Amino acid sequence: MKRPFVTVLALGALGCDTRSDPARGSVPRPPVATSDAGWEGQRPSPPRPRLDAGAASEAPDDASDGRTPSGYFLVSKERLATLRAGRTGAAWSALLANAEEALVKPDRTQSSPENVALAYLVTGDKRFAAGAYRFFKANTSVDVRDGSYLGFGDLLRGAAYVLNYCGDALTPAERAEIIAYLERWTNELWFANKGSGWGLEDAGNNYYCAFVEGTAHAAFALEAAKHPSAKKLVDLTRAKIEGPKGSLAYLAGQGRGGDWHEGANYGQRSKQRLFSAFAAIASMGGPNYFARTPFTREAILYALYQLQPGRRSLAPTGDLARDVAMDVSPFDRDYIQLATYWVDDPAVRALGAWYLTEVAPSYLTPRLNVRDSLYRDVVFPRFRPVESPAKLPLGYRSSGTEWLNARSSWDDGATSLTVVASPEITQSHAHVESGGFVLWRGGWQIADAGTFGKSGLNWEAGAHNMINVAGHDNTSHKSGGLVQYADAGGVMYAQIDSSKLFVKRVAGGDYEDMLDEWTRELVFVRPDALAVYDRVVAKPLGKSWSWRVHTPGKPSGDKARFFATHGDGAVSIDVLDGGEVKVQKDTDLIDGGSTAWRVEVGPNATGRVLSLLRTGARGAPAPPPAEAIAAPGVAGVASSSHVIVFSSAPLGRPAALPFSYKVKDGPKRQHVLANMRGGCDVDVSRAGGTVTVRVSPGTKYRATEQGLVRFSD
Repeated sequence: MKRPFVTVLALGALGCDTRSDPARGSVPRPPVATSDAGWEGQRPSPPRPRLDAGAASEAPDDASDGRTPSGYFLVSKERLATLRAGRTGAAWSALLANAEEALVKPDRTQSSPENVALAYLVTGDKRFAAGAYRFFKANTSVDVRDGSYLGFGDLLRGAAYVLNYCGDALTPAERAEIIAYLERWTNELWFANKGSGWGLEDAGNNYYCAFVEGTAHAAFALEAAKHPSAKKLVDLTRAKIEGPKGSLAYLAGQGRGGDWHEGANYGQRSKQRLFSAFAAIASMGGPNYFARTPFTREAILYALYQLQPGRRSLAPTGDLARDVAMDVSPFDRDYIQLATYWVDDPAVRALGAWYLTEVAPSYLTPRLNVRDSLYRDVVFPRFRPVESPAKLPLGYRSSGTEWLNARSSWDDGATSLTVVASPEITQSHAHVESGGFVLWRGGWQIADAGTFGKSGLNWEAGAHNMINVAGHDNTSHKSGGLVQYADAGGVMYAQIDSSKLFVKRVAGGDYEDMLDEWTRELVFVRPDALAVYDRVVAKPLGKSWSWRVHTPGKPSGDKARFFATHGDGAVSIDVLDGGEVKVQKDTDLIDGGSTAWRVEVGPNATGRVLSLLRTGARGAPAPPPAEAIAAPGVAGVASSSHVIVFSSAPLGRPAALPFSYKVKDGPKRQHVLANMRGGCDVDVSRAGGTVTVRVSPGTKYRATEQGLVRFSD
């Protein structure tokens, strides 16, 4: 059951995705140049630095890539032999320097017990074993119960590494102390919990992933130490992963496709924690969970589509607690590195290698130095071969969350559309954004307002590109979600039913629906056009609804045609049906205002809004105005290359046949009819500068399974 939003805020403030590290709080977003100018006339923003500065991440030997368990976490028998035979390379040098610094001061914001322990494992220098133990002792000053055991995974993982890597150099008393620490906290967490119990039974929650991470490390460190309590914890770990409500079940259900219901930020951290547990188990000779779920492969593919053209920014969803800009960071390197090492698909492994080489090549970057993970770049070799995603399809569906991406190409200057179509909010860090989308071309052109805010916690629908209903709560009933989806022939089509997304708590504590209907249809015509059609039927509780799209800077224009630019790109917004349109700054959002602006349409008598959005390069000529199509039973839009027609019937039911519509004559265009069923005939005639299309019962064309009919005039 979803918690009240005040509780969500309290948990978010604890920094669930920041590894309990005060040095990893919110990263200030660099200022973005915007202006009130239209499509043309703005100067390009200066490029941000690429994420390839800092120490090189390459390990000493490309070939030492075996997976034979060595008896030590992560590092294979082959890799350990290579490291001990010849300690060279930038990754080793960076780790050794960091470990030496940690001998002077075991600072969790600058290093980790894992780094120092690995220095001992490779060199045999007992100074590092002693330093790793001191690091463990320093960590024991942190109360594991803080934040309902928020730091459990990090703290127990570090202790487990010290025991596992340095056990032969520790005194019996030191080993006993670490063993007691691991036993105490795992038993308390699961069997005598003194916190809220948050996340203990929810495999899709970042807390649960942290609990599995810490338990797995404790269990297998104790097993390697031949301690009698190990079996209980190993069995517990397996139950939490393999059980009917465990991690594997979540990955096979809501995790299908590689996305995460908690959103981009918390999903990133959950994957880090879960893959850390899986890697610890597999590397110690336990079950290889990476091979038992397609999620390993899907997480890499999802990351590639989540990455926007230009290779710097990620599509935002859910709470953005660490970095509202959602730039690529070393945290992405973390889970992609683990997935790439363990994935058994050579083609996907090569794609992961590309991400690690070209997108997130280091844990040390100009904006964020994750020094505590330097050991990862030593224990893992460079991955070869490297394959760019250029040959991948241009569309992707993560079906567990119904997250969609469609792009015009894999070039840096491409247009990229990302859509959220989840049927229900199932996690506290998720936002009311099902049916929303963002659009990228040389920067965010249609943006999430939270990306240009301060808190990153702008959960309300009004901060997203969708319908907003004033007064809605941060929960939902279950809607139809993604009803239809197709991506073929240069066109992506999605039909989304979010009719029960908007709810409000009323007397008695129950939630009531605020709308009878909100259905949305999107047709993305590559390379640069997006038609959006919305049907809204409000209940009395939802009569104050509006349609919104957000831009980083103030749009120019008036009435129903607007232009905005950002970065190296631009967007035109044609509102073809829906009533009065206004432009307003996003200073009035729940959980903090944003510097973004919005184009907004208020409630109207028909409950219909039709729009066409087109992206382009900054400074390029603006596209010609779009033409609205309005005829009995249908509504649509015509551009210079396409005519897109929707049924205006409730819930996207097919329009009654026959129906006709007219557009201005011009170059030959492709027509896309949505919400069709069965067969039809199409007659096209031209007269007096007008093209008339009559669609009637027949057999010439047959609708696809998704309800589409396509033809040229």
